[in-house]
Amino acid sequence: MPIKEILMEQRLHAGARLFQTVIRGNAVYLAGHVADDPSQDVPGQTRQILAAIDRLLTDAGTYRTMSCRPRSISPATARSRR
Repeated sequence: MPIKEILMEQRLHAGARLFQTVIRGNAVYLAGHVADDPSQDVPGQTRQILAAIDRLLTDAGTYRTMSCRPRSISPATARSRR
């Protein structure tokens, strides 16, 4: 009989509706992010988003080069999955 691994969760950066970061086992999950300044061009917004992700990962004790698997789901993609 296999033994189930019990994974503890740690939640960081509570928002109004969700946590920005959840650590479960050896995985870190981040909530969706958008640029703080949408008037920037695409490269500028990308830099803002990656800086926010870097801050959250640092708070979680890791960093982007530690096997990061980004995933983006737009509202249109989410609707098509239903």
